[in-house]
Parts: sequence; C-alpha cells; structure tokens
Amino acid sequence: MKLPALLLLWSLIICCSPDLIAQSGPSQRPQSDVALKRWVLTEKKLAGEGNIRAQEELGDFYYFGTGVPQDFTKAAYWLRKAAEQGDVGAQFEIGDLYFKGRGVPQSYPRAYFWLDLAAAQASPNTLLGNVPLTEMRDEAASHLSRTEVLHVQKRAERWFKSHKSSLSTY
Repeated sequence: MKLPALLLLWSLIICCSPDLIAQSGPSQRPQSDVALKRWVLTEKKLAGEGNIRAQEELGDFYYFGTGVPQDFTKAAYWLRKAAEQGDVGAQFEIGDLYFKGRGVPQSYPRAYFWLDLAAAQASPNTLLGNVPLTEMRDEAASHLSRTEVLHVQKRAERWFKSHKSSLSTY
C-alpha cells in the first residue's frame, strides 16, 4: 500500500472513531431526545419537499445514526439528492460512500466524480471529515486508468455546464 493510501486510511479511521463521530455529526445538535426527534421529523418533511440543506442534513443523520438508526443506504439516497443539486458537503459525502462502498456499490469512478465536483467548488484548503478533499479525490483517481479519469472529468465538465447558474463555492 502506498504511503498516501496509508495516510488516508489512518485519517479515515481517526475520523470515524465513535468519540469523534459523536462530536462531528449534524451541526447544532439539540440537547434532548424529544427536540432531536422533532428536528429529524422537520428535516424529513423539508427534505421530501426538495430543500437541499435538509436533504444533506437528513443524509448526515442517517450516516451518523443521529436521531435515526444508522443506515448508509438512506444516507446515500438523501446525500445524492443534495449532491445532484450542487451541495458541496453532500458531494463529498456521497463520494466518500462510493469510495468505501457504504450504502452503495463500491465504485472508484463514481467516487472520483463526486469528489472532483466537490473539490472544484471548495476552497483549496477545505477539510471535510479531517481529510483534505483533494487528497481523497486523488486517492480515488489512483484506482482508475488515465482513460477512466478523462472520461469522468468530461462527465464532471458536462455536469458543471448544466448546473453553473445554481452553484456557489463552499
């Protein structure tokens, strides 16, 4: 295993430790179970109505098991909805799910696609999950042939052209 791959693996292990997950789950965590359940219900309603922020938040709830049972398949469903609408955090997270094969079939091309979109919109030093976004994108690319990378990059270019009016930087 190459040194960058080992560093990535170690970062993901540290990032995904139970203590850190409890601290790094959805933002502004309510103090009571009743408030959390109400929050989850509100986010489900808003997400179902197409609210991007709520879709990303609900995906995080399922990813971390916050207020709902942990379910990577449901996390992927909601994160993909937000990612398709240009949410950078959701693009990173769905890319991470494809990279790891959690809730979706493991796919380096799909991981690279979503991570590349997120990296193109985020500032160069953006850390998501304590992992530099560009390093994670490049790790996904290292599993692809040059032809596959070029194919995914062209797909990302087409995605940007069709979404350019609705995007903002992270």
